[in-house]
Amino acid sequence: MVKSHTRVLIAGGGPAGAAVAVSLARLGHRPLLIAAPRRQPALEGFSDRTLRALETLGLEHARAAVGARVLRAAYWAGERNQVNEEYIVDREAFDTALLADVRAHDIEVLQDRVMRTTRSQERWDLRLSSYGAMTTDLLVEARGRAAPAPPRTRRSGPATVSLARCWTGVDADPATSIAAMRDGWAWYAAPGGGAAILQFLVAATPGDLPKRAGLVEFFDQILSGCEIARHWIADGRSHGPVVVRRANPVCAQRPFDDGRIRVGDAALAPDPLSGHGVYVALGGAQAAAVAVNTLLRRPASAALARTFYEERCRLDFMRLARVGRAFYAREGRWRDSLFWQARRTWPDASPPHPPMDSHPPRIETRPVVEHGFITQHEVVVTPDHPRGVWVVDGVPLVPLLRALQEPEDPPDIEQLAAGLGRSAASVRIAQSWLKQRFRL
Repeated sequence: MVKSHTRVLIAGGGPAGAAVAVSLARLGHRPLLIAAPRRQPALEGFSDRTLRALETLGLEHARAAVGARVLRAAYWAGERNQVNEEYIVDREAFDTALLADVRAHDIEVLQDRVMRTTRSQERWDLRLSSYGAMTTDLLVEARGRAAPAPPRTRRSGPATVSLARCWTGVDADPATSIAAMRDGWAWYAAPGGGAAILQFLVAATPGDLPKRAGLVEFFDQILSGCEIARHWIADGRSHGPVVVRRANPVCAQRPFDDGRIRVGDAALAPDPLSGHGVYVALGGAQAAAVAVNTLLRRPASAALARTFYEERCRLDFMRLARVGRAFYAREGRWRDSLFWQARRTWPDASPPHPPMDSHPPRIETRPVVEHGFITQHEVVVTPDHPRGVWVVDGVPLVPLLRALQEPEDPPDIEQLAAGLGRSAASVRIAQSWLKQRFRL
């Protein structure tokens, strides 16, 4: 019997929701997860990093649901290359596997849809489509880009929508491809067996598009102007509706506030061009779980937990946005296209990877993750690590740095290892990291 009140409730059973649930279970909590079935079929491409994150989290069923590793062809800036690989994932099967992993960690899953959330008297009131009313002390919002948010509370990139359609009878080996076109870009995935999905990303909002009855004609117009996409599907046959989704980068300004923490695309949704959406969601979910654990068990450190999580979301969003800008800028054709003009300059002019010598490294006190909680420690802040690094291979950096900077009689590695309580091998790794950034 599902209780009408729970201490922690997770709304959404995708990668972020499942990862938060499992991470909280490992920390000794038992949240309730509410998940609605996926409405439309979808394929995605996962990187090796995403698979490693699934394995680290212990999401074994989800890992097993990942499809074949295939070549990924890119048609960009007038060139074709086929050096990358990715895994094709059926999201319906993957999301089902995620819920199996959640249940395997003894977490209750309620298959329902959250229709409304309201804040009142230090708790959240929820209205579910079937179960009815429910309340929670802490709401984990994991319903993706569709998660409700007050106006002007999210930073957003150029307006973008994804239009996707399924195909059958496609005579092609399993593969994925991406290609730039005059007013957007296209992505194609063929898992084998004649099935495929073709997706166009264009500059628009859902309100700019034709009504449902005109979407197929609109999709076909884009297809008629993209020769490479016509080659991909060849004599295949389209079926089912054109599925429309928002696809512009989005970041919540206050992802952790007022008894609610946003995770996954509800907190930080990168441009789909990055191909790292699920990887980012999994990493953010782990950080969110530690922040929630701190809030619940060490309420005096609540502000520190919020600072940690919000800074992480903001800096990751900007880093991904700048990397995306650099990739868009490589496409120099179609200078008059508004789609490409907007994306070559957003979000700013800062480099995605600042040079190591752009700012001197410094020591600051920052929030860090320690034994499942957010605490404070002195860290080394560098251009490539703006949130700071506390330890490398288990070795605290700041005490090591100060020992190495002793002007007289600097200790040897064995002495340093003994003083820090770490192995000499680990100290050498940390020392090498410091030497790349300091003159030692």
